[in-house]
Amino acid sequence: MIDQKLTTLIAVNKFKNFSKAANHLGLTQPAVSTHIKLLEEEYKIKIFNKNEKELILTNEGLILLKYAKRIDFLIYGTKDHKFIYPFKLLANCFLCL
Repeated sequence: MIDQKLTTLIAVNKFKNFSKAANHLGLTQPAVSTHIKLLEEEYKIKIFNKNEKELILTNEGLILLKYAKRIDFLIYGTKDHKFIYPFKLLANCFLCL
């Protein structure tokens, strides 16, 4: 299972917005912000620069994103993964039973 924080990073980069990524992932905006902050603390890097309109990856953030996408691809086997948490998928499966 991919680390939830890495899944959040992929989504934030895709949407260039914490709130839109949170909505897509089924999380709150503060949870998304916390995931990114925890990644920054864990790897001792700054992941995004923020300007008035969007988030821009730093060089270090780009490297981390590439690794996150590789891990995501290895686990889920597709470049077009929907960035849904595995336990959310499991919940949907249980509802189908």
